[in-house]
Amino acid sequence: MAHTLQTLRSFFRRAVPALALVIGLLAAVPSARAQFMGMNGQMEIPLTSHDIDRMTKLLSLTEDQASQVKDLYQSFQQEFDTGRKKISEEMQEIMQEYQENRDPTVFQDLTRKMVDFQANTEKQQKSLYDDIRLLLDEKQAGEWPKFERRVKRHQVFRQVSQANIVSGAGVDLVTVVEDQKLPAEQMAAVSSELDQYETEMDRIVTAQKKLQDEQTKEYMDNMEQFSDFMGNMDKFEKMFSDSRELMVQVRDLNAKYSRQIAALMPEDARPKFVQAYNEGAMPQVYRASYVSKAFTTAKGMEDLTPEQKTQVEELQTAYERELGAANDKWASALRDWEVGMKMTDFWQAGSRPQDLKDAQAARKELDTRTYEKLGAVMTEEQREKLPKKSTPRNEPGLGGE
Repeated sequence: MAHTLQTLRSFFRRAVPALALVIGLLAAVPSARAQFMGMNGQMEIPLTSHDIDRMTKLLSLTEDQASQVKDLYQSFQQEFDTGRKKISEEMQEIMQEYQENRDPTVFQDLTRKMVDFQANTEKQQKSLYDDIRLLLDEKQAGEWPKFERRVKRHQVFRQVSQANIVSGAGVDLVTVVEDQKLPAEQMAAVSSELDQYETEMDRIVTAQKKLQDEQTKEYMDNMEQFSDFMGNMDKFEKMFSDSRELMVQVRDLNAKYSRQIAALMPEDARPKFVQAYNEGAMPQVYRASYVSKAFTTAKGMEDLTPEQKTQVEELQTAYERELGAANDKWASALRDWEVGMKMTDFWQAGSRPQDLKDAQAARKELDTRTYEKLGAVMTEEQREKLPKKSTPRNEPGLGGE
């Protein structure tokens, strides 16, 4: 029973971002302390100093404006930190009370306080925005909505990324493109696509935020009723389904514009962008495997013989040729599954479709086979220097290496 409750709590922490602060209904297990200490880590400031730096550049703020904005932000930051400290102290008190009487209902009061904390933070952020806008000239004010959309997008995407339900639903293409540090002329070539992307994405993000607020309110209004998880499975399933459908919309829009943007890039810049997007969208599939890292390590060894160098090169070429097809097959199966995934599917690995299992197994077999071949051409001393073989990650909805 305790294991089941732990699984359900884990699901809610990851699968329904809007309810990240209302896990109290499943807290009556020995690991409740770890759960609520983890919640403290989720109370991140919604507007970072990095966001302020981006705004300064985007709006071309003068030195005097930038200084005033910095002062305003510091005040906002101090208010946020004060509120977060208070909530953290109350969390400690609640945990102490729970340790003494083992009454899980004590978490309901904390849940309300944390939701109030979030609401107050949103008010503080709105007040900060109002103050900043008073400093802007007409041209800067015209660029303000673009900044506001970006921050809102990042806030929602951060929650979606933590949930990790739908691949690519927490990726911001604007950031991916900017990270490529393209020359000015190449950036200009994709700027109109990025503007259109931001406009279309904002409609989905706005719908996501609205849904999160509605789900949180529904839970808060019916907290005691929702404490019966199994008795309200249909309601939880609908909440999951509604969230997942919007995430799929984000994923599909990201995929559409990533293709369009890639097509506008010069051939020498395109592969790096595509790889960066793929790694962000499906890190479990496209991130560098332990085998790829092993090849890098092996090629850097100074004691390889000419024959060994040739063998390593040939093995890497063969691996990368097979890897592309294996990854694409895995990614395709994962995308197909996500569209109709149910809440129970998310945490039960055995419920995944056979084609997804087969694709993951094929990738794992390729990695294992290649790693063994690489080790076979090396001495024992050389093998000891290679990165160790990865073990599968036990995460619902994901496949480890």
